[in-house]
Amino acid sequence: KFLKVFLFSEPHILILPKSIAQKRSSWDWENMMLIGLPFAHYTSNTSTSWQTEQFFNEKIGLIPSRIEVDRLVFSLVQSGMAWGITQPSALLAEGEEMFNQVGIVPVPGQMTYRSMYAYARFDYPLPWLHKVREIFLQGLKLEVLPRLEKALEKYPELQKAIAVADNQISSEHLAKDM
Repeated sequence: KFLKVFLFSEPHILILPKSIAQKRSSWDWENMMLIGLPFAHYTSNTSTSWQTEQFFNEKIGLIPSRIEVDRLVFSLVQSGMAWGITQPSALLAEGEEMFNQVGIVPVPGQMTYRSMYAYARFDYPLPWLHKVREIFLQGLKLEVLPRLEKALEKYPELQKAIAVADNQISSEHLAKDM
């Protein structure tokens, strides 16, 4: 058995070439299938690719044209050759300027999220788990969140969709997984 403690969640976003994103005020999946560009995603051995694949299988179905790449997704979108799905923190990792170099659109339909958790064996000392969580949250709040807030200032709905755990671990934050 394991303890599962929530840390952070953020929405998935569509990234499009800036010139294409500016053509519409809102996007749906039908529009996305008609833009004439392939969907670029991470190689299938990553958790991000697995989550994206699962999302499409459940919500959309088959994407007509795909490119499986490693670390090139943002470059392909930026150069106008593809579109993709990512999270704000992944885009931030490429540099804050990327928020101005690609078009950012909320995922059509109901917003979906990537969540991060800390896991520990059920018999792991709770004070240690609390310390690991505290260190993660301190770095997140000092380094990542201020940069994300600034980068997403044009997208208040995406800013509001980011959730961060508080510093205390209560019994409702602990989930027992097998």
